Amino acid sequence: TWVPSVAFGVLKHISKVRPNSSVALADFDYLPPPDLIPSEKKRKSQWATGEPIVTCMDGRDHECYLDAPPFCDVLFATDFAKLSTLAKKIWGTNAEVSNMKQSEFLELYGNDEVNATKSWLTGYSPLIHDFGNCSVLTIRTQ
Repeated sequence: TWVPSVAFGVLKHISKVRPNSSVALADFDYLPPPDLIPSEKKRKSQWATGEPIVTCMDGRDHECYLDAPPFCDVLFATDFAKLSTLAKKIWGTNAEVSNMKQSEFLELYGNDEVNATKSWLTGYSPLIHDFGNCSVLTIRTQ
């Protein structure tokens, strides 16, 4: 599993310059395996569990960033359990730290918006039913 080092650095900086801030961070907590086109080329890196998806602007996925053309997105899923643990260490007892699925967060803090997007026929809401692979970390200072 990958350590969310950039998010950790951002949280550390926020806690230092704005220790009384409350924070909400949302990101992917899971990414599907890449949709790869079989290739005869030998991979330039060793495969690792949970490695990023490397995708270019034309929608093609690549085995690794070393084989990818310029201007590709490198997408990592965030480990929200680890990020939550790191946030608790940064803020200590001065904040309430939690993480939840994006749908739970939206139902808790955006219920009016969720209801406004619900289909009267099926009850489907894109805010709740799309992006099931996203989570939100919240930090509320006390």
